[in-house]
Amino acid sequence: MPTWAIRFDLKRHKDPGPRPFVGTHNAHDGHFMKCSTLSSKGGPDVLSVRGVYADRVARRTNCMPSLFKNNIGQLLREALEVIHPDKQSKDTWTPDFTEKFSTTLMAGMNYIGQPAGPQEADDFLIFMKYMSRHRKSPPPAPYAEMDQYEKNQQQVLRAFHAIAVACSKRRFFVTTDGRFGIGPGGLADDDLIVVLYGGTTPFALRRVAKERYRYVGACYVLGMMGGEVMRKHKAERSRDYVFHIE
Repeated sequence: MPTWAIRFDLKRHKDPGPRPFVGTHNAHDGHFMKCSTLSSKGGPDVLSVRGVYADRVARRTNCMPSLFKNNIGQLLREALEVIHPDKQSKDTWTPDFTEKFSTTLMAGMNYIGQPAGPQEADDFLIFMKYMSRHRKSPPPAPYAEMDQYEKNQQQVLRAFHAIAVACSKRRFFVTTDGRFGIGPGGLADDDLIVVLYGGTTPFALRRVAKERYRYVGACYVLGMMGGEVMRKHKAERSRDYVFHIE
């Protein structure tokens, strides 16, 4: 997130917001911001940055409160409704769907901040069974106390903690191309998802005028975090777009 955006959010809302996304994300694929992109169009309050238009928000959940203090079931229900607005869920809980859904809700990181993998998908299924049975969040457990729980309880707690860290004060969303993501609380339908030179994560921007955009926030979008969009852009020799961000 640009420094100016952080200062603006803290000053206006007096709230540090969600925890930053952690991990070695590389959405820009090693293509860093060039000095020439800093010559803003429209004065010192506009940041002009080269990048790539990647996708658009199609549907999103409400902004979640702190999920350590509130029932995480609201997030799960709304996220599934966003994924299946027509109430058809034939693919739900296949191995591929489970991995995509759980990885997105955890922002790619497990309980102790390591890259999520098949183990986290297994934990997530046990967690969903727990939520279906109890309909309330499990009690959070410090890492040092995990050994006192049985295996299934540990799986539930690991999944809960990873999702609560990633999704508190954020929205889950689906893009027009069917990608899963989580983004800032102010995210709206039709916001653009872009990859900017020098940006380790994708960002949500909102068009406010011709060639002018408002910064909404950093996003985790499955299939964009490792430079996939930028590599495709370069392979197709497409022209960069300059986003003038207010």
